[in-house]
Amino acid sequence: MLISLLTAQKSKVNGTKLLRYAYKLEHNDQAALFKLLESIAGDTIVPELVNRVDTKDPIIRTYITKVLAKFDTPRVNESLSKLLSDENKAVRLAALDGLSRANKIDDIEQLCKLISDPDFKVQNKAIEAIVKIKHPKTVLYLIPHLKDESEYVRRAAVEVLNEIASKESVKDLLNAIKDEDWWVRSRAADALGKIGGKRVVRAVIQLIKDDDEFIRRSAIEIINATKDDSTFEALVQSLDDSDWWVRERAIDGLADLGNKKCVPVLINMLSNNSDNEAMVVVLLKAFATLKANDAVDVTVKQLKSKSENVIKEAIKTLMVITDDNTIETVVKAIDKVIENQAEEIQELGQEAINRIVEQEPADSSIQVFKSDDIDIKSDTLTLPGKVTRGDVSTESKIINPDDMQPDDMLADRYRYIKKIGKGAFGSVFLVEDTIISEEIILKFLNAQFVTDESIIKRFIYELRFARKITHPNVIRIYDMLSFGKAHAISMEYFRSHTLSAEVKDKKPMDVERAKKFTYDVCSGMESAHEANVVHRDLKPNNILINEESILKIVDFGVAAATQSTDTKLTKTGLLVGTPTYMAPEQVLGKEVDERTDIYSLGAIMYEMLTGRPPYSGKDSMSIMYQHVQGKATKVCEKNELVSQELSDVVSKSMSVKAEHRYQSMAELKDAIEKLMN
Repeated sequence: MLISLLTAQKSKVNGTKLLRYAYKLEHNDQAALFKLLESIAGDTIVPELVNRVDTKDPIIRTYITKVLAKFDTPRVNESLSKLLSDENKAVRLAALDGLSRANKIDDIEQLCKLISDPDFKVQNKAIEAIVKIKHPKTVLYLIPHLKDESEYVRRAAVEVLNEIASKESVKDLLNAIKDEDWWVRSRAADALGKIGGKRVVRAVIQLIKDDDEFIRRSAIEIINATKDDSTFEALVQSLDDSDWWVRERAIDGLADLGNKKCVPVLINMLSNNSDNEAMVVVLLKAFATLKANDAVDVTVKQLKSKSENVIKEAIKTLMVITDDNTIETVVKAIDKVIENQAEEIQELGQEAINRIVEQEPADSSIQVFKSDDIDIKSDTLTLPGKVTRGDVSTESKIINPDDMQPDDMLADRYRYIKKIGKGAFGSVFLVEDTIISEEIILKFLNAQFVTDESIIKRFIYELRFARKITHPNVIRIYDMLSFGKAHAISMEYFRSHTLSAEVKDKKPMDVERAKKFTYDVCSGMESAHEANVVHRDLKPNNILINEESILKIVDFGVAAATQSTDTKLTKTGLLVGTPTYMAPEQVLGKEVDERTDIYSLGAIMYEMLTGRPPYSGKDSMSIMYQHVQGKATKVCEKNELVSQELSDVVSKSMSVKAEHRYQSMAELKDAIEKLMN
């Protein structure tokens, strides 16, 4: 009633007194009072508003900010700019709205910080303002967001770039991240490539002929990530680049585009570079990816190469590109060349002949391990085996991380915090990387593996692929490190517990929670499979969950790193893969692919929904035998809260024959999503 009377007599109301009275009212009445105040406020009330803008009550602070936004004075704009970092999202939004309407945002750095604002409305409003202002230094302030671990934040930064990008601004951005760690550059380039729009693509294409080698290399990586057909001509032009990296990555990019118009150019390139082993291997892989039947003749010629690597790659390529018209020629050529070759090439050649004759070309996406391709020194970041405790430093070729104590310094860089755990393949430690002031995980390989160079090589090979995976549901792998003779992997630290801790006392998990976790695992594994990485050892202990129920998958490549070609037991006697969740093809020693991980996830779903794994026994062999038999009781028969539809999803995922399962994680994810509330 009082507010109504004041409104009727607003010409006589004292704004300053009205503002002071606001603190005595309930929140509902405050809204009406400030609406009145906004309509009568004049310049004389500005000092009072500015003085009260720091009030503890966030609701009153928001109302004051909205009233202040009416005025366009340096003091008001300064106050509103400070409020952009207010802890309350409504205050931040009100301040941003006022500054945007007045077009008085001078602090572009502060504005760009709002790109990572947790509130969607604030973030969107900030993006609109940044695009509208088009400040010349905007791109430089986008860099922290392009490096951010959150895809949500990276997407927002690229959204700004999509509106303001130019050749010059993208070049400035690339130069600004030039000295960052490789994974930072990779994350930024990946964001630009996968999320960037037409404006970004056009800007990057213009940089493909830049004089700076670093800029050209960065541009080619971004272009390859876009997989945009409009980049075809730029990639063809890059085949003549003076830098070998750009040339090879241009070949990879053309192969990924799948446009066979490039095949004649690549064939000619192979003819002119037949003495360049590395280039030949890259070109052969491109022919396989493109399924370039026209390249059969030039590929057959590579069977006469003096390089075993080239011969092996040529054989694998011929498995894919041979057609009905060239079967006889190819089979005779392979049969002739393998007569006097090493056993490995003979076996590969015979496999190729069998596949070609049966008209079952090999899948070119399958990665064949080649130890000759791995140089431990060049693929590993080598650091001194130096441990500092207080003022005393000791350096040794053999470091036992189990002997380290809190605050010990390793290689003058990593501050030891604590031991996290120990598994079959290594011990896990939490350390602080003092260079970047960030806590990370160091996973040291156990001593029995360190002495086997083939295992180290295989580990590095797998990590090459695993560290390409950048997904919110996957633990990020950074580098392979060497401290003297000790080897470790550095990776993201994620404060969490394992999924095993969620399935305790042999009781089923909440059905909706189980579906949510399954969906998240599918999302992370889908990203891994797109990078041609098969986990091989999915299990509850390799799935981490934090207090906010965010899920991340860990330990990619560990099983593959120690895999023997003829048995599932390593030289150290360790079983590769966990029997409880092992797919039938792993038990039988057959080839694995992404469907192997789908089976393991099916077994994990089974345990989440019933409280127990699908099979159990006195020893590993009895459990493995049951996986091959495939006679698990249906989930819905063990837990009446599980629907028939969800039970069928689990059963299909755990089919003994891979062809009867879901054929991709995306397919399984869709099936789960349809059943989620």
